[in-house]
Amino acid sequence: MKTIVVTLDKEHPDGEAILRAGEIIKAGGLVAFPTETVYGLGGDALNPESSRKIYAAKGRPSDNPLIVHICRWEDIYKIADPVPEIAQQLNISEELAEEARRLLWTFDPPGVGAVDLQECMKIQLRAIGRLNDKLSLIIDEHLPSLARGRYSAVARAVGMTPKDVGEAAELIRSLEPKPGRGYASSEATRYIVPDIVLEKVNGRYAVTVNGHTAPRLILRNDYRAMLRDSEKNSGVASFLSDRLNSAAWLIRSIEQRRDTLYRIASEVADFQREFF
Repeated sequence: MKTIVVTLDKEHPDGEAILRAGEIIKAGGLVAFPTETVYGLGGDALNPESSRKIYAAKGRPSDNPLIVHICRWEDIYKIADPVPEIAQQLNISEELAEEARRLLWTFDPPGVGAVDLQECMKIQLRAIGRLNDKLSLIIDEHLPSLARGRYSAVARAVGMTPKDVGEAAELIRSLEPKPGRGYASSEATRYIVPDIVLEKVNGRYAVTVNGHTAPRLILRNDYRAMLRDSEKNSGVASFLSDRLNSAAWLIRSIEQRRDTLYRIASEVADFQREFF
């Protein structure tokens, strides 16, 4: 195939030339292009013939994999299977996700961040310098037999003596299957009860004052009756009147607080509607 050399102006790139390069790649050809360091050689990663041409042109060993670039995340499923869940959720590469996971293994308490019980145990053993190939094999494949006390069967499977398997079992039993348990508080969890509840109803946000934080108060009619009956006793009447006035003031204050909370929350919800 004839080699075509095109010079592009980075300020005013030739769109037709770029489209022509794309057509060459789609047809199984190769396109060389400059990068920030050296020239790169591009082709269709899903076309075996294109890959063969790149290996041949660069003299690249067949066991040295090529780098594949994608422009959309969903394209990764065409070239990678399976995609780790954490990499998919965070929209990062599998290598970066694994690097972050291994960094998490170094955190305290040892075992935090493990994906399962087996990994949790091995992280703890690695932290104290006791992990080896045979212990890893026991943890990965023979925990059920170990739990049932079948030391002889495990010993035959991993190439150890029953005595050594028993010592391994004691070591494994000393590990913490729930590393975060030691950080749990003995005190009951205290939850914060909100004064305001914001709910989306029929496409609109509705503000409600939580009645559990400040229940509505009322004055019992019994006390008003007592006040009427005590008119002849000025001391008692004065005391009851003072108490009733204080109670009425408290009720008005609570209602005013409720109304203020409602009006402020409504304004905030309306002002930050796009945020919600």
